[in-house]
Amino acid sequence: MGDLRELFLVDPAVHYFSHGSVGGCPRPVFERYHAYQLEFERQGEAFKRTIRARFRASREKLARFVGAEADDLVFFTNVTTALNTVFHSLPLQPGDEVVGTDHEYGAMVHAMTTICAARGATYRKQPVPPSAFASPDRVVDALWEGVTPKTKAILVSHIASPTACVFPVARIAARARERGVLTIVDGAHAPGQIPLDIGSLGVEYYAGSCHKWMCGPKGTGFLHVGRDLQESLSPLVYSWGCIRNPLDDPHFISALEGQGVRDHSAFFAVGDAIDFLEEHDWRRAHERCHEVAGRIRARLLEIDGVEPLTPGHEGAFASMVAFHLPDCDARALHDRLLDEYRVEIPLYTWNGRVTTRASVQMYNTYADVERLTEAFGDLVGSM
Repeated sequence: MGDLRELFLVDPAVHYFSHGSVGGCPRPVFERYHAYQLEFERQGEAFKRTIRARFRASREKLARFVGAEADDLVFFTNVTTALNTVFHSLPLQPGDEVVGTDHEYGAMVHAMTTICAARGATYRKQPVPPSAFASPDRVVDALWEGVTPKTKAILVSHIASPTACVFPVARIAARARERGVLTIVDGAHAPGQIPLDIGSLGVEYYAGSCHKWMCGPKGTGFLHVGRDLQESLSPLVYSWGCIRNPLDDPHFISALEGQGVRDHSAFFAVGDAIDFLEEHDWRRAHERCHEVAGRIRARLLEIDGVEPLTPGHEGAFASMVAFHLPDCDARALHDRLLDEYRVEIPLYTWNGRVTTRASVQMYNTYADVERLTEAFGDLVGSM
């Protein structure tokens, strides 16, 4: 795994454990991305005429990678924009409720809360304790304690950003369908971190990132929508793609991707990112990442004051693990980790407690783990 570091653009002087934040594009993928940009600048109109075909090719490769049909996928710049499109399209009425777990990404909670309030609906945050991840059924039961007859939709992360917990979304969706409740999945961290078969999950909406674990360029994400709901999705921007043309892609795709002149190069490089992952046997690499993440979990829990947030149960985590730290100045601790130990790792608060999350990518080494352990061992308790 360590010999792959030279293929990534991450600063070699830094022990980098923040891949889950903004990802990291490998050098060959980054070069292809810029080659598309240069081609666009040089060819202009000629390149523009190829955009639809290039989108189709990239979308088909993405569909095979995530286990979906290409006509059910549409590219977005990020999960935030994709899910905002879903939220705005929900037919919420006064008195309706949307339920989300307390593991959801803060920006999505803010968006859903704001939209619910504007419609006279309510967003409810349902706690799911990390101890519930001992069993998928316990996770579903904990979430369902917040569901009422007024619940119209459930918002759930596939792999939670603040806690790194893996949610059993297929089981959640199955119970939701029995109640006539929509399932909206924030899959920002899943594609490339775990094998995906979106078509088998039974969810109505699934948004994923290509710039995180898939190693695509920044500004690449996607939305998968059930076939019977695609026509009800309203774009946030109305442009030429919204005008029906029998020569276009399905209206669902053209309305959301055809939003004026912009640089589409990053989307075309998604296929190159998938090629990179497959060339380097990403499934085997991420099995190693999971093993390293487990090692980090074990080592950091040896430090007084560090408490587990991500459960250690099989299937409860993938290539990320999160921890609670003693109460401290998180910004100051982050700066000392980076300045004194060259360790880059995010620090934030979750449920009122200082928290950190280690993301492991195929370039991380055991030497990185040792440095991370040394840094936290020296600094935790001294801040």
